[in-house]
Amino acid sequence: MCLPDFPRNSRGVYRRQRTWPPFTDALGDDLNVADRLQAPSLTTVRRAELCQLVEQLDGLRLRQSRIVDVVGDPGTGKSRLLSAFRRETQRRGTTTVSGCCSEAEQGIPLHAFGPLLDGHLFDGVIGEAGLCHTEIMPTSTRDSAADPTMTHQPDGTSGERSRYSAYTAVRYHIGRRVPASGMVLYLDDFHWADPCSAEFVDYLMRWPLDVPLLVVIARRPRQSSAPLRNSLSEGIANGSATQLQLGPLSLEQSAEVLGVERTDWRVERLHRVGGGNPLYLQALWDSAGNTDLGSLCAETDPTSVDGATGVSLPLSEINTLPADDWSVTAATVLLGDNADRSSIARVSGLHPLRVSAAINRLSRRDLLRPMAGGAGVRLRHPALRTLLYPHINQEWRTRAHRVTARVLAERGAPPQDLATHLEFAIDQGDPGGAEVLVRGAREVAYSNPAKAARWLKRALPHLHRPPAAGPGPVGGPEATGTPVMEVSTLLARVLGMSGQLAESRRLSHAVLLVLPHSEAALQASNAAFCALMDCQLGHYTEARAMLKARSDNPRPIPFAEAVDVRVAELFIHLLSGRRDLGAPDPLPKPSATESGDALSMAGAHAVRALRAVLLERPLAALRALDEGAAAFDGLSDATLRRRPEYLVLLAATELQADHHPEAKRHFERAAGILRASGQRHLLPMALAGLASACARAGTPRELREAVNGTRAAAWQIGSKPLGAAADALEEAYGRLAEHDHWADAIHTPEDTAAVPPPMAFPWRADRVIRAVGLPGGAALSERQLTLAFTKPWGGSELPLLPKPSRPAYIEMLLNAVVISGGDKRTGVCWTSPLEGGLRRLLESSGLAYTTAVRAHVLRAQGGFTAAASLYRVAAELFGVAGLHQDQRRMVVLAESCRARENPALPRSNAVPEVEPPQETDTDHEALRSLTAREREVAQLAGVGLRTKEIAERLNLSPRTVSVHLTHIYQKTQVRSRTELVRMMARVERAVGVRDAEPSG
Repeated sequence: MCLPDFPRNSRGVYRRQRTWPPFTDALGDDLNVADRLQAPSLTTVRRAELCQLVEQLDGLRLRQSRIVDVVGDPGTGKSRLLSAFRRETQRRGTTTVSGCCSEAEQGIPLHAFGPLLDGHLFDGVIGEAGLCHTEIMPTSTRDSAADPTMTHQPDGTSGERSRYSAYTAVRYHIGRRVPASGMVLYLDDFHWADPCSAEFVDYLMRWPLDVPLLVVIARRPRQSSAPLRNSLSEGIANGSATQLQLGPLSLEQSAEVLGVERTDWRVERLHRVGGGNPLYLQALWDSAGNTDLGSLCAETDPTSVDGATGVSLPLSEINTLPADDWSVTAATVLLGDNADRSSIARVSGLHPLRVSAAINRLSRRDLLRPMAGGAGVRLRHPALRTLLYPHINQEWRTRAHRVTARVLAERGAPPQDLATHLEFAIDQGDPGGAEVLVRGAREVAYSNPAKAARWLKRALPHLHRPPAAGPGPVGGPEATGTPVMEVSTLLARVLGMSGQLAESRRLSHAVLLVLPHSEAALQASNAAFCALMDCQLGHYTEARAMLKARSDNPRPIPFAEAVDVRVAELFIHLLSGRRDLGAPDPLPKPSATESGDALSMAGAHAVRALRAVLLERPLAALRALDEGAAAFDGLSDATLRRRPEYLVLLAATELQADHHPEAKRHFERAAGILRASGQRHLLPMALAGLASACARAGTPRELREAVNGTRAAAWQIGSKPLGAAADALEEAYGRLAEHDHWADAIHTPEDTAAVPPPMAFPWRADRVIRAVGLPGGAALSERQLTLAFTKPWGGSELPLLPKPSRPAYIEMLLNAVVISGGDKRTGVCWTSPLEGGLRRLLESSGLAYTTAVRAHVLRAQGGFTAAASLYRVAAELFGVAGLHQDQRRMVVLAESCRARENPALPRSNAVPEVEPPQETDTDHEALRSLTAREREVAQLAGVGLRTKEIAERLNLSPRTVSVHLTHIYQKTQVRSRTELVRMMARVERAVGVRDAEPSG
């Protein structure tokens, strides 16, 4: 390539040119390289690297020039880091000069250092040295069209001597320009630097200036020339240069780039897909609409964001590509991991030699990279497939999809890879292509239901006419072939899973109307899923009627479909509140083959556990929950995404049973599975349950994220009942969720009374909150508080509330009554039935609530010292149970009682450290050695009852109770009632510690 013909003056010296980009110094306009970024913020999250640059700035007082090499892949934030460092240098009053190299100016010698010389490069410096423009260019550069990847060897001619004479002159002028206070020169995109500028950097490292000059260059490693890489490596080795490698961002930095909290579920997924590259992170976030990234993060092809033309990706590299290079890039985008020279030639329509030349050019630009261990090529980052796809010409893309499908079919690609391209290229009346789309949809139905729905909609018109009962893609009632029914049923399922509940419901109803009774299994599966959609849309009567109509079919159904039906019935109960649990044993006995279906067996455990909780069979519920948790923990996420409703049902059962930590863990896993697979239909239920669990066993930040996620997910699927429940959850927990820690949310006893009661049914929170209201300390009378807490659950016995949740309600009611100044006798009235059923409290949380109730009674009666002691015991028990919010309430109440008893003592609201309970053989044997009567005495003594009160409860004499206590202390080797309570909490789950469960 010939050098540009610059105009000369009468003496043959090049005229002054200003071809480089505008530059600034400390007194110039506020223009810098960061202004080229499309992102709205000019801050950097790379504070560690910025601190290292500031340290280099502090080293300028040594009065010697230094070079800092900032190296990183495209999009890693080099320009943004330089911009932040430039602002810091300007703040310190240091002179700054900025420059930027470009590909078009690689033929201009020493162009990168033009800004530092104030525009006098040609006539002011080279001219004074008596040199001509072409004389200072390396010979290899003049002969090789300025290829920056070529290694330039010294030619040993007069050109080399002239070039180094020019470097000496430039070095002299730079030394004169640098002020005594120091100067920083920023050179961005230095991988596009001309060979002379790269060689001059090597010259400065070998002959540093005795002036306070800091040269900061930013470049891409793969696009830098070999001489530049070699010289910088030598400079770093001998200490004349420093290198900063910009690697992937951390998860915390990725969250800061996206403007969300670190705990947001989208951060980790986008961080993984974007590889920690801030440019790709922001671009992927924008392309997905900032809402649901589950489908995008699960993608292996770029077509799911077709039309996302607002992606904030700098396209300067793409816009300047020649036609052949862009065609090869577009073909690589479509081919993905199957791209090689032969397939790219077929898809792009170019001759193989032209493809090879284009691949070489794109490799030098670092747009394409060779695959390890093969002849294939790939884009430099997988995210580029998603970001570049919308910019491909649509007409060219349609033809290329058809050719790509043929290429992949010849190579034996799986149906889902073929369907990705046939979706856009299927011909009218092509049953073969339709079958491929159906097979591909089956493969991705549970990993990407939105894509499966698109494929099935494209395939269905090319198959036999589907049935036509009702709206949707159905045809005539005479077309009732089983394959069409299966496709229609699968389409209804994936439509629902992708969040299109109304359309899924319409199609399911249409299919059920024409589905023959002989297809009992297909009928049951479709009815169960349709009932799930109906109840989430608030159509509870229709959902029950649909399941009843299916039960009228006399044909037996397999065990897996029977589990689906029973799960749907229980979901209707959870959402509607109707206590209609059907037959005593609703599930048939599985056959030997069906017993090997681990997923169906896990679902059966969840069904049995929830029925046991609702029927108040605590030991049966505990056994079923333990078996169910073990079964689900043994299943992979890939297996559970086929029936995530089973896991949601298990977590809901744990919520009913007051097992909040376990419920939180399983709701979190269910929400993660739903998001990762792009399934939206159950996400509001999972997040609402997670919010209720986090209100007890989580943090306010987790609570806030769950509540916000519930609202967004509910309105995305068009569920008004769940949307109203989400609004009620926000109303109930809004004040608590404003903080990051419970210590910031709960300070005073009045704060403890304003905490809402546990949400055993968060999916009906709007009805519960509307009936309960939010007790606000003295704002309500004792009678009003009692009615507010008991009215939604059928009266003072709380018959409609699951029994494990009753202690929490009673405890919070009594606390509110005491704070509002209610009758001191109320506590005795409420604690008597609670302690009478203490043997049925299966968890340490129940014992903790009972202890707290007794403390409330003592506080109401003026026994502040004893109440404070019991509050501390309750706080420790809540900590053992993992209920952090209740633990905080007990600590605040304990300190309040201590302050009432002795105001001179300093207050301490610190939460005590609680170690996980360690069950020991000694504890087991000690409690096992107690008689039934001694266990009753131990339990009542542990909640603070005096000897006389225990005697009255058990109809014993005080002397007999004292004898029992003496035996208890001797057998358990404890010295106080508090130690006895702690030991009992450690072995609360032990088998055989409690009496057998009463029948019924």
